[in-house]
Amino acid sequence: SAEELQADRFLVKACDLIYNDMWARHGSVAIVPVELDGCVASAHFPTWEVDQTLVCLPYLTWCFRSPWFWAACEERSRGSTGRNAIRKGLFRSIPIPLPSLEQQQNMAEAFTKKTALASDLSQLQASIAIELDALTPSLLESAFADVVKRDV
Repeated sequence: SAEELQADRFLVKACDLIYNDMWARHGSVAIVPVELDGCVASAHFPTWEVDQTLVCLPYLTWCFRSPWFWAACEERSRGSTGRNAIRKGLFRSIPIPLPSLEQQQNMAEAFTKKTALASDLSQLQASIAIELDALTPSLLESAFADVVKRDV
């Protein structure tokens, strides 16, 4: 139980919001996956239960990946030596735009589809780059084939 753990550690539950107080401004914010239900987190990883009647978890996850969210975390962080922690109260003060649940679901699905498409395009681009790299030597070999044969 949580009472049996040291004061600076606590249990996390699936679907909780969790963040690293020193790295939230760099995107270290997430929803706890089912596989990590019941794991232990240190005090540097505050959590909250998310009211899923108001918030679609995939939508919230996309918010956490957004530069505007990172900037809001940065504005609320303070500290020295690059360890700018964001306290729980200040983290909770970050306004999250909440359209209707249906709109949140639609937006999350659209973001997911578009990032999958971007990933596919990136893989295609990498594949094309490999083919282009191989094409140049092939073209040169073909172009100089007659000249090289005559000189040999």
